[in-house]
Amino acid sequence: MRFDSQQEITRASENHRIMRLLLCILVSTTSSGLLLPLTSSPQQLRTPFEYRWGISLTDEDRSNIVDLARLLSDKPIKKVIAQYMLPSSVPLISVLYEDEVIGTFVIDTRLEIYKKDPSHWKQGYLDSLILSRGNWGTKQDFLQRKVLRLFTVGDTKVALRYSDSLSYREVARLLKAIKDKAIVWEDRNWRHLQILLEEITWIEFSEATRLYKILAQPEVRPQNYIIDAQVDGDRMIIKHFSMGIP
Repeated sequence: MRFDSQQEITRASENHRIMRLLLCILVSTTSSGLLLPLTSSPQQLRTPFEYRWGISLTDEDRSNIVDLARLLSDKPIKKVIAQYMLPSSVPLISVLYEDEVIGTFVIDTRLEIYKKDPSHWKQGYLDSLILSRGNWGTKQDFLQRKVLRLFTVGDTKVALRYSDSLSYREVARLLKAIKDKAIVWEDRNWRHLQILLEEITWIEFSEATRLYKILAQPEVRPQNYIIDAQVDGDRMIIKHFSMGIP
């Protein structure tokens, strides 16, 4: 970890204590066991669903998915994303629960649910999905909690993860360059592509290449953006850009 001042060292120490508290919360929540199953209600059926890449669900599918989501966590559901695991046609359901915010830390909770289709999965895997509703299944291990850091850049808030080798100030400077569109593309084939602050999910720094590696997950494309960049003053210079299936 690189620090810019004694004040930042103090903040880092305080952040470390908060992180330990958050981890204690996660461990105690995870080990508390499953909640009792809940029956469907009109409120469950009004849960917002987002459909990607041409997938569709029936009313029964939606009801079963929400039942499973409420079985694993009593947190309010923010939205449910239904999509295919491209390039295959395997359905994947991602349940996003409401975030918990503690200072600049955010606990992101989400659940993956899969369709129990023997044409896509081996029987051993289907048997491991011990929590089922209709044609849909999941298990406790698919309920994931991640601790993110919250940044406010202008009028935009973004929560993401970054490597321990970076300071909060470094990440904030990089995000500001993206927000201000102060970006120089060395590969001009991609210069018309827009990178939105809200799409950034992970940032790390490579000592070997002296470059920042940025991962973004755009909603309008099935691929992730993988960006290698350096910072020059208030500008971000993109040295290499690629796309990959998550």
